Amino acid sequence: MKKIITIITLSLLSVAAMAQYSVGAKVGFNTTLGLNREWKYDNQSFKINDTETYGFNVGLTTRFGYRAFAQIEAVYHFETTLQNIGRALSFQPTERVSDHWINLPVMFGIRLVQSRNFNWYLLAGPSFNFHLTNKQTTYTDASGNSITAEPVPVTFGLDCGTGFDISIVTIELRYKLMQNSEIYKSGDVRINTNVNTNPDHAFEVALAFRFLDTTHR
Repeated sequence: MKKIITIITLSLLSVAAMAQYSVGAKVGFNTTLGLNREWKYDNQSFKINDTETYGFNVGLTTRFGYRAFAQIEAVYHFETTLQNIGRALSFQPTERVSDHWINLPVMFGIRLVQSRNFNWYLLAGPSFNFHLTNKQTTYTDASGNSITAEPVPVTFGLDCGTGFDISIVTIELRYKLMQNSEIYKSGDVRINTNVNTNPDHAFEVALAFRFLDTTHR
């Protein structure tokens, strides 16, 4: 945790020396579009998999520089997942699981088109994600066997995408690649078989309003 805070602080200090900066508020929506999911468990009597995930976020966004720039954000993120749970010889009920995060993306971008009231840019960079949900989720199969999903306190990801500045309004579209946010155990033993722990993929659309901006030319 201390190393992460140090990295973020040094990043802020290194770009704060730049004369041009902007500060704004941001809201966003993201979804997996049903293309993945962070995990899938499968044995003979018990199946569970995520079918749909979507989330909302709100926070602050800062930008330092003009043609080439650094963009650093601090956002609160709420996420909900629908899971299909199937037991042998029975129907598949749906369960909703919710998570809360603080996300700190540290991205670097370049403007491809720039003018006083319109900019088009590309950006990419790492994201540091702090899990606020400490609740464990336990699933029990038809034979009484159970597995437990435990949240990972801190995960890392990669954000990349494009955006448009129209006067003081910014519209962004991003692709997000995220480290798996849970580990799975049977009792005290970590499960490494029958569980898909590939990285998560999500897409985000966001709207930001800059209330302090010195980057206009």
